[in-house]
Amino acid sequence: MPVKNAQVNEEYNSTKDISFYTIENGIYYVAEPGMFFIATPAEAHNPSNKVEGYDGVKKVVVKVRSIPQYPAMPSHPINQ
Repeated sequence: MPVKNAQVNEEYNSTKDISFYTIENGIYYVAEPGMFFIATPAEAHNPSNKVEGYDGVKKVVVKVRSIPQYPAMPSHPINQ
């Protein structure tokens, strides 16, 4: 879900590079072994949720600075 559609719980903290949101009716995805997900700053995400039937949660955060070089895709949900 785009962050712009989420309710802000804690404003952006530039020291920690994080903010917190509440989302109603979000979609949950389970990463099976061998899978991973990539979330951009414009996408609300909630990693580290414990899923029944799995022993643990592994989360890796890699932050890459980017500069948009291409026109936004109007059909992409983030631009709606």
